[in-house]
Amino acid sequence: MTAVMDLVTAVRNIRGEMRIAPAAALTATLRPGPGAAELFTANGALIDALARVRLTVDPGAMRPRSSAMAVIGGSELYVDLTGVVDLAAERQRIEKEIAKVAERVDFLKTKLGKPDFAERAPAEIVARERERLVEQEAVHAKLVASLGWFDDAGR
Repeated sequence: MTAVMDLVTAVRNIRGEMRIAPAAALTATLRPGPGAAELFTANGALIDALARVRLTVDPGAMRPRSSAMAVIGGSELYVDLTGVVDLAAERQRIEKEIAKVAERVDFLKTKLGKPDFAERAPAEIVARERERLVEQEAVHAKLVASLGWFDDAGR
């Protein structure tokens, strides 16, 4: 049952990341790993209800062009985004967000790089700013990885 819950979570995560409404109908194809086809086929109705996705289990499936992919155990899930997400608009949104986060990262690096700040500011403030820098760098890396997905989806 953990694999079924992971699949539902993966679909919900894709919805969230791509800003797809929870009520929007999605279709997905699962290329099951060894021994997983029966599990996902038997629980298809449950998956459809919880994830709001029409799931097809196909051992020979290949990733469609405009799809988001998630790995569940040894299985690959391809959620078709054709007609659901405007890929060009989403790409622009992510590029804008990358620019904003990059500005924050540069600001924090500059701030922390100034000897006056590091020497005069209380230690807890310097530590907090370093944590913010690490967080913003992680957000930047995630956004850049998301942008890479659009390059893969366009192939």
